[in-house]
Amino acid sequence: MKSFVIISFIVSSLFVIGIYSGSNDFNFCHLPPDSGYECPSGSENPSSPSGIYYFANFTSGFCEEFPYKGCGGNQNRFDNATICESVCAKQGDANPGFGPGAPFPI
Repeated sequence: MKSFVIISFIVSSLFVIGIYSGSNDFNFCHLPPDSGYECPSGSENPSSPSGIYYFANFTSGFCEEFPYKGCGGNQNRFDNATICESVCAKQGDANPGFGPGAPFPI
């Protein structure tokens, strides 16, 4: 029983460390825009069709448009600027906007 408790504690600790060490929600907000590639015929992704999407641009401090081809890419891709800002904007800032006063989290 004692070894079970110790093993459970170790596994739980590793899980928590994995969540908070470099794998949080904001890490993908630092990725550059990735347009992906055109999907092979018949393999289009209905949840992310090709079109204009938004990415968090840490150079400008704004969510900006970029073209997405429908397959591949990375997680720094949002359907609209509002979602992009709500995920990638600095949380708890007095000014939730973007720019020098309220940059994305680092």
